[in-house]
Amino acid sequence: MDKELKKWIENKKEMFIKADKDQTEKQKEIIEKFPFLAKEGKTSNKNADPWIIALALTKRDEQTNRLSPSLFSSEKYLYTILTEESKTKQQRIPYVSKQYNLDCINLKELFQREKWKF
Repeated sequence: MDKELKKWIENKKEMFIKADKDQTEKQKEIIEKFPFLAKEGKTSNKNADPWIIALALTKRDEQTNRLSPSLFSSEKYLYTILTEESKTKQQRIPYVSKQYNLDCINLKELFQREKWKF
């Protein structure tokens, strides 16, 4: 990691979430089901894709367990993953997200959803 990036990260620690036990277990489950997310040449802790999906899943589970699960029966998504990866290819984040019923959109879709205009 270059020095400038490391310095920037050190001043923004509150932006980063440390993985907990549930996220770690979920990440392992995701890799077992979708091994293509384990990119060749990268260790599991340097491979962000399964961790992003695991974070969304565990946060969704925490929220639905904390509140009444029946409140969310008609809600399709509680968390959204933002990526520019192709939605038409199976070996990508959007495909895996769909298997877990997680919302996955690109930046343009985020702008449209939020009605942001520039």
